[in-house]
Amino acid sequence: MGGGIYLHCDPTMSHYLKLVMDAIFGRRNFRNEIVWRKYSGRKNNAKHKFTTQHDTILFFVLSEQAFFKTVFEPLSPEAIKEYRHIDRDGRNYRMARRGKGYETEGGEKRIYLDESPGSAIGNLWVEKGLQLGQGSRERTGYRTQKPLTLLRRIITASSNEGDMILDPFCGCATSCVAAEELQRQWVGIDIGEKAADLVQMRMKENLGMLYDGIHRTDIPQRTDLGKLPKYNSPANKTRLYGEQQGYCNGCSTHFEMRNLEVDHIIGRKVGGTDHLDNLQLLCGNCNRVKGNRGMEYLIARLKSDNTRRGY
Repeated sequence: MGGGIYLHCDPTMSHYLKLVMDAIFGRRNFRNEIVWRKYSGRKNNAKHKFTTQHDTILFFVLSEQAFFKTVFEPLSPEAIKEYRHIDRDGRNYRMARRGKGYETEGGEKRIYLDESPGSAIGNLWVEKGLQLGQGSRERTGYRTQKPLTLLRRIITASSNEGDMILDPFCGCATSCVAAEELQRQWVGIDIGEKAADLVQMRMKENLGMLYDGIHRTDIPQRTDLGKLPKYNSPANKTRLYGEQQGYCNGCSTHFEMRNLEVDHIIGRKVGGTDHLDNLQLLCGNCNRVKGNRGMEYLIARLKSDNTRRGY
């Protein structure tokens, strides 16, 4: 049948990532751009634009036959008022010209309140309960944590009991917990050691002694790269110097080649390889500041230093 994939991003990148997803999965396999209201309270901290209150979730499928199940929410008080008719058995109903499986009366059909599954949920997810409040007991302190209600909705819509759920950036394990609650099989992957601890902690909190998950720490090694030269070989350094036009990939300062050092973009300790695509040139200072951390740390440090200097 094929599965579905949900990609969460903020509005600054959603339009770029939509093009990437189109290229990978095909435009015909795009299903929805879901608007998720991430913040429930009013935030008035934007001085030069409208306050951003939502993130985007892009929903793609792998084939036309991919499983999808409509998710419903309870009828609103206004919708319930439409069921104003009462039959001889005391059941509330409304009349409609379309529908299946209902009694016909005068060319119309009866839709009974007690048989209604509710209102079908669309792609605007703004209702209360889909946000992670400051005082929520779910909070683990993980910066990008999502609420369980959000993941339950996604998993319910795109899988059946026993299906496999994969979260390749599982973070604090919200998707894993939701999948376990909904009786799905699941695999969570993350390069952070803290993530693995959070998965085990949250599973034990939710399942106690019933949790019997397997925590693997051996990182699979790629076998399709062939024999690679040493990462800091002269050939790699010369090619990188040409591609970067002599500029440090951190501070963007121009240097002679002898003043630049070869560095891994993703460290080897967390799965990075010596392949040229994972290499860059940094000046000595940027290389020391970055250490074995990710590039996001170096960029953040450089921005912070420039701000303090008034650049």
